Amino acid sequence: MTKVQYLGYVAVAFSVVPLMAQLFHTFSTRKYKGLSMWRTTLDIIGCTCWVIYGIFNNDIPLSISTSFIALSNLIIFCMY
Repeated sequence: MTKVQYLGYVAVAFSVVPLMAQLFHTFSTRKYKGLSMWRTTLDIIGCTCWVIYGIFNNDIPLSISTSFIALSNLIIFCMY
């Protein structure tokens, strides 16, 4: 693995962990005030496009991080 690939996996961690914390907080408190459903919807669409892009370019870190982000936002969206 190259240094750039390691950087990609570090980026995955820094991208996914904060969103997982938001998901856990939203799930446990059931408080959605302040969450924008437009932002969440656009993030789901954007991340889905990035996942497809990452798959076609064989970019595993990009595909992993954006799929977790899209899934987390989809869960928040469904709970709203």
